[in-house]
Amino acid sequence: MRRFSGVTSLKKFLVDTLRLDCEAVTTKLEEFVQSCVKSFGKDGVILGLSGGIDSSVAAYLCVRALGKEGVHGLIMPERDSLKKNIDNAVSLAKTLGIDYEVVDLKPILEKMGVYNVIPDHIAKDEKLLEKIFREVRRSSTFDSHQVGVPLVLNRQATFSPSRCPNSGSEAPCYNSTRISKTSLW
Repeated sequence: MRRFSGVTSLKKFLVDTLRLDCEAVTTKLEEFVQSCVKSFGKDGVILGLSGGIDSSVAAYLCVRALGKEGVHGLIMPERDSLKKNIDNAVSLAKTLGIDYEVVDLKPILEKMGVYNVIPDHIAKDEKLLEKIFREVRRSSTFDSHQVGVPLVLNRQATFSPSRCPNSGSEAPCYNSTRISKTSLW
């Protein structure tokens, strides 16, 4: 294990180690996107736009790789989505010149009973909600093999309140055999 003699040497090590050739990395990412689309025999990508930095960077890279005609944005707000994030996602799509659609997930999630888990009056109380989430994180485990990213729930997707395999907890989990990953069209 490497030892450092102070903050300055650690900082220098991290800066030197993490130095990136941004243009080279961008080119590699563009080539990767192009390769995936071509290998699947598709015309482009469908990309979820949240209004956050991750989906914005992904959208930008996809437009660079495929052109605006090869990228379709999906904005999927739900009950608890911030208007600011939806506005940011729409603004991004317009700025990049990509086609996009807004699919309101609230009716689907209501039918699935998702909002019955956390009622409106609790969902609107940020302090209480944070306390609940802290407790859930503390008392449950999440197996990264349970789900993939990006996720699109198909008609067969199920939510099982039973024990998650290999987790040893009673926390609810998605039945991953019924969840499909879809990101190319």
